[in-house]
Amino acid sequence: MRSEDTELITEFGKISKLMPNVLFDFVMETLTPERQQEFGEILISLGGLLVNHAEDRKQSEQPTTVDAVEDQAEQAGGFPKRLPS
Repeated sequence: MRSEDTELITEFGKISKLMPNVLFDFVMETLTPERQQEFGEILISLGGLLVNHAEDRKQSEQPTTVDAVEDQAEQAGGFPKRLPS
């Protein structure tokens, strides 16, 4: 597991621990502005990590230029991407 994944999991853990009390205090109108701001900052941090994680996954799934050329050659001539060894 990458360190970025560990950080993301840690932030998810923070949210899951804080959420019940934050929700209760919000509904009861006892959530202080400071606590509301703190929780909002944690959510923003988690959101940033999650967006970056998704972008990293998209980048790793994109075919390389060589793969794209091989795909075009395969479609054009019916040749396999790689010859068996």
